[in-house]
Amino acid sequence: MTTTKTQFDSVVEFMSVAGQAVNTAWTNPTTKVGKFRLRLIDEEMNGKNELFDSAESDNLEGILDGICDVLYVAYGAYATFGLDAIEQEIYNQIPDRTWSFTGRQPYCSDWPKQHCTFRNWYCTCT
Repeated sequence: MTTTKTQFDSVVEFMSVAGQAVNTAWTNPTTKVGKFRLRLIDEEMNGKNELFDSAESDNLEGILDGICDVLYVAYGAYATFGLDAIEQEIYNQIPDRTWSFTGRQPYCSDWPKQHCTFRNWYCTCT
């Protein structure tokens, strides 16, 4: 199995050969480019015989194909928008935003001290 970085690099190589914009710094795309990238993602998720259709019909091969297609076009959007430069900052915010919906803390400030444990996503430190 290839790594996420290898997959991303393959998409960047394809985009470069195809003459598509690849940005190494955050780039606010034109409306046309932004809509194009979002349309590609939407098509791979919602199009006929794509991810959602495959999931609704329990088509495992179609689900795998759909997920791979969604990843491919998402990597393309990622490269177009130049998100590599701010990836860690964005990634670090995801757990906080996700867990805010649950009203729970998935971690605590004392972790990873010796006496902290997790059970059912709650942190207990003694």
